[in-house]
Amino acid sequence: MKTRGFTLIESLVAVAIVALAVGGPLYAANRALVAAEISRDRLTAIYLAQEAIEQARHVRDTAYLNDYKNNGQDTSGSWQKFRDLILTGPVNCRTPSICTVEPTSHQFAAYTPPAVPPPLYNDSAGTRQYTQNKPGATSKPTIFTRTIQVVSESTTDPVGMELAATTSWTFHGTSYSVTITDHLTAWQ
Repeated sequence: MKTRGFTLIESLVAVAIVALAVGGPLYAANRALVAAEISRDRLTAIYLAQEAIEQARHVRDTAYLNDYKNNGQDTSGSWQKFRDLILTGPVNCRTPSICTVEPTSHQFAAYTPPAVPPPLYNDSAGTRQYTQNKPGATSKPTIFTRTIQVVSESTTDPVGMELAATTSWTFHGTSYSVTITDHLTAWQ
């Protein structure tokens, strides 16, 4: 007696082939989405780290411009004022200490490890500006933390310092970070 139809084994093999045919592209699409999200976050982190370097540069430039305006073009003490601001006193950004910088007020705040700086906030009220302090009710904490520190200081001519800005974040339980370094020197 010969029967027609599929056996149980043939049916299982067919289901397995269909599952692989559908599952493979879905897995690839999932990995592509995760990679795109990581790339988006990495790009944001690069911009945030660069912004921290630019904030330090802005503070240095402001010291020079204020001295130029107020002291009749004598800017000889400007570099020392900048150094004193981020290396001594209540704010010490020299390694191993780390600092945060508030982009709206250009203020530095110091943290000594293991203290962890607060996350950056995103003002969703329209400015979309990342800020160190929670400015209002519409602000939401982000996944990013940003620090800046003086890695090394040159005492030779020209006087300068190496700054390192690091933006860190966690995505799906994995920690990521981006570090940008730059050298600031005296204007003179």
